Amino acid sequence: IYPDADQSSDNVSWLLSVGYDWNDDIMTYAKVSTGFQAGGLNVRAPTPENFVEGYDDETLTAFEVGIKSEWGGRVIVNAALFFSDYEDKQVNVFDPESLGNVRQNADAEIWGGEVEILAQMTEHWQLGFGYGYLDTEFTKFDDRQGNDVRDTKGFTYAPENTANGHLAYEYPMNIGLFRARADWSYRDDMQFLAPTPEPNSSEAFHLFNARVSLSEIKGPGDTTMRVSLWGKNLTDEGYWTSGVWISPVFAFNLWGEPRTYGADFEILF
Repeated sequence: IYPDADQSSDNVSWLLSVGYDWNDDIMTYAKVSTGFQAGGLNVRAPTPENFVEGYDDETLTAFEVGIKSEWGGRVIVNAALFFSDYEDKQVNVFDPESLGNVRQNADAEIWGGEVEILAQMTEHWQLGFGYGYLDTEFTKFDDRQGNDVRDTKGFTYAPENTANGHLAYEYPMNIGLFRARADWSYRDDMQFLAPTPEPNSSEAFHLFNARVSLSEIKGPGDTTMRVSLWGKNLTDEGYWTSGVWISPVFAFNLWGEPRTYGADFEILF
């Protein structure tokens, strides 16, 4: 149906990093790296001309500084700040003519940071927390007619805030090692396709999971056994993981896993 078309790409990516150990417990680092994703052809292009035109290679230059540290042998703190500069970033955009997703190129910048804290509060109790922040922006985004559409496009799968935490307990017993853990995670609202506003964007949500296990149980011969009880999405939160935009008035989404629970019996050898 469409004429013959081809594309070829080549790229050499590099990474440069430097780190400094202030002492046995604190290390800082800085890193600059590049990345590449080959261009291609839109098999759902609305016209033969758009198909032959295709989309260009995507290149990335990324900068990162961070710290990895341990305090008093009980607390680990890791943190990082980063900046990513995209040229010709490949963005999925719904095309009303072909009723399908096509890729277009746009320039973009991402600022962000993340922190991770892990604390061994007592011999048996452990607490963990993590947080991430993203600030995304298209610096250039033109449609096929050359119009600037930056104000009507947003980043996909890039929630501004994410967080997670866990509380864990561990206690050795005569028959095995008892472990219990509760996990929490949070994700801000985010969109699945570039146009804004998008009818099937995901709202913010929290998830709670838990697991209780007894491991290192003596089994036959040299084997050990582990028995676990677990539950995921304990509050039965309804949330979306992805979506497809068919038209301005018709879209559908895929739901995340509902509340699930179960038991595991494992033999390790």
